[in-house]
Amino acid sequence: MEGLNAEKTVLLQRPTDKVLAMAQEKKMALCEVCGSFLVANDAVERTQSHVTGKQHVGYGLVRDFIAEQKVSLRTNT
Repeated sequence: MEGLNAEKTVLLQRPTDKVLAMAQEKKMALCEVCGSFLVANDAVERTQSHVTGKQHVGYGLVRDFIAEQKVSLRTNT
């Protein structure tokens, strides 16, 4: 019985999977253009791949178009 109690105590003192996952969680950054979550301080290749990707480029084009439309509406009124 004492052996089981000792084993139980050891198991209860171990960090849970949730605690381990939180410790291994990576720092994330939000892309200001497309809103994607990126790993902060990621490899240059991955960051460059994101910036040249379809989603990022597409959101950039939409943002530019909207900004141009806002300017043209202000000058026309």
